Amino acid sequence: MKRTMMSIGAAFVALALLAGCSGGQTGDGKTTLQMTWQAGQEKAVDPVVQAFEKANPNITVNVQYLPVDTYGQVVQTRFQSGNGPDIVWGSPGTGNSNAIGLLNQQGKILDLSALPFASSVPTITGLWADKVLYGVPVGVFPVGLAVNMTALKASGTTIPTTFADLLTQCKTAANSGSSFVSIAGQGSGLGSLFLAAMASQSVLGTNPNWVDDRNAGTTTFAATPAWQDTISQFVAMKDAGCYPQGAASIDTGTQISDLAGGKSVTGVVPADALSQALASAPGADFQMVPFPGSSVAATRLPVSFGQGIAINKASKNIPQAETFLEYLQEPATQSLLASGLGAVTLSDYNAGTLPASLSGIQSAVSAKQTVAYIALQFPNPNVLTVLGNDVTGLLTGQTSNDDALTNLDTAWDQK
Repeated sequence: MKRTMMSIGAAFVALALLAGCSGGQTGDGKTTLQMTWQAGQEKAVDPVVQAFEKANPNITVNVQYLPVDTYGQVVQTRFQSGNGPDIVWGSPGTGNSNAIGLLNQQGKILDLSALPFASSVPTITGLWADKVLYGVPVGVFPVGLAVNMTALKASGTTIPTTFADLLTQCKTAANSGSSFVSIAGQGSGLGSLFLAAMASQSVLGTNPNWVDDRNAGTTTFAATPAWQDTISQFVAMKDAGCYPQGAASIDTGTQISDLAGGKSVTGVVPADALSQALASAPGADFQMVPFPGSSVAATRLPVSFGQGIAINKASKNIPQAETFLEYLQEPATQSLLASGLGAVTLSDYNAGTLPASLSGIQSAVSAKQTVAYIALQFPNPNVLTVLGNDVTGLLTGQTSNDDALTNLDTAWDQK
C-alpha cells in the first residue's frame, strides 16, 4: 500500500503530475489501483487496505488522501481531465461538493447493479439513481444530539425529550455559566449539518416525499410550514441562550473541542464526530440521543449514509476495483472500517445492533422512527453552502427567517 497526502496548494500543483500516476498492470501480472479518499480518515482506511492487499497479493492500492476543503474540486478536475482514480470516495447523492452522484450524472461512474452485493444496498443510501447502483456505503452515520454526561450533571440540566424542554434546559445551563448546545456557527461542516438535521426531522418527518415535490415544482422552502418551523426553532434556540457566546465565529474543530471539554453540554453531530469527541477526551462519558421534536411522538432520528465509494467507468482495472468493493462487503471488513470511522455497519444497523455510545438512539432505530438526512438529496452542492451561510446570518441577525428560505429556493433552482 502506498499512501499520499497533500496540502491544499499541493493538491492543485500535483494535478499536472498525476497523469502518469494512474493505476495499471505491470509485466508480472500485478495491478496497482489508485484511490482517492478524504484526509483525516487514514487510521480507518489504511488497515482495511493492508488487509485487502494481504488477501489479494496481486493487487496494490495506492491511496491519495486529499484535504477536506478542496476534495470535491480536485476530484472533479481529475475526472474532467480524463485522469480520475480507479476508485473514488465521496458522499452519496448530489448535495455535497464531494458527491459521487454528481460524477454519476456526468457519466463518469460504473454501474454496479450486476454485482453480487447490489441487492443488499438499500435505496435509502442515496447510491441508486434510476435503478442503477453507482456506489456502495462504507457505513451508517446516525445524526443526533451528543450529550457530554459529565457536563450535563455539572450544569444541573437533563436530557430533553421535547423541543420546549430543550429551550428550558438551555436557560438552566446559561444560568450555570455554560452553553447547552454547541454549534459551528461559521456555517460549513457541522454548522450546515445542524440545520439540515433539524430539517430532516421536521420536513421529512412530515412529508417523506418533500424533495420529490420540490423537484416537481409543487412546493418551495418558503411555502413549506415545516421549513418555516425549522428556521423559527433555530432562532428560538439563539434567543433562549442555547448557543455559546460568539457562536457565529466557531468552526467545526472548535465545536468538537468545546463538546469534548464540557464547555458545551450537547451538540448535533453525526456518529463519526461523536467518535472524534470520545477520542479527544479519553474516559469521557458521552451518549447520543435523538434531537427532540415538538413532541416525543414527532421525534425522528436522521440517518446518513454520508460516505461511499465508486468505480471510475473509464478505469483500466475494473475487475480489480470490483474485487476491492466486494471485499468491503464482507462482514469482518465492514466492521473494521466502520469502527475506525466511528460509524455503524449496514448489517448491524439493519439488525438494530448499536455500540454502547449510541445506545440512546437504540429505541428510535428499533422502532424505525428514523428519516433520511435531507442534505444528501439536494440537487446541487450550493444548497448546502447557502444553508451554512443562513446559519451564520441567522446567528448574527443579518439574515431574516424569510430571507433564509428565499436563499434556499434560489440555490435549489440553480442549474
